[in-house]
Amino acid sequence: MSTTENCQREMPKYKCHKQVHALKIAEIKEGTDGAMITPADEGFAPFFVNGEYLKKHSPQVGGYYVVYKDGYKSFSPASAFESGYVLTMGRKVTFSSQEHTTVFACDDRGPGNANHLYHIAQSEPSSPLKDTLCQIISFQRGPIKENGVNGIHNEDLLCIVLDRLGGFQAGDFACGENAIAYTYIRTALKCLRLRTEDRKKQGVEGTNTKREVVPTPEEVILRYNKGGIKI
Repeated sequence: MSTTENCQREMPKYKCHKQVHALKIAEIKEGTDGAMITPADEGFAPFFVNGEYLKKHSPQVGGYYVVYKDGYKSFSPASAFESGYVLTMGRKVTFSSQEHTTVFACDDRGPGNANHLYHIAQSEPSSPLKDTLCQIISFQRGPIKENGVNGIHNEDLLCIVLDRLGGFQAGDFACGENAIAYTYIRTALKCLRLRTEDRKKQGVEGTNTKREVVPTPEEVILRYNKGGIKI
């Protein structure tokens, strides 16, 4: 049978079911070693891409800057992307009052049973921008020793909130509620630092390996009260 005869029937069809992160491109300003891309999506600052990305993908205004689950960065023309993907908000996360915004967990849980990708969307019922994406929060994926730093950490977000509350407390909006919240967030940061230090001592920090000895809450409190760590 000839090659031509082999190609007479239609090839098998496949349906895409991948989840990706993407931003529509509003502007591209090229420089000597790369370019600054300005997203069309509100709430996202311009970001840098290197010359290798430009040469390989040739991004165009109106298309999409795409990041795959494994961290690979690509570009997709608008027609191809919009015909193959729809915006998904994922699992709604609710722990407190969120009158104007809603948080969604938008990826599968990882090896530690935690999500890595979160979307924050407007939820004001009367707003014409209801359900519009405000921000993407992307956490570290995989051990740093194996994957490098590719996202933020829990401590980063806690530090931001701690800094904001400290600012409020030093200004005209100081209050008891802020003071208590500040104290507990600082405590949370100290406890996470204790965990990191203990993982380092057991030689498993930066890996997906569990500690051989995991302290109980009571043991953590004892160590905390002894001033075992400072931030």
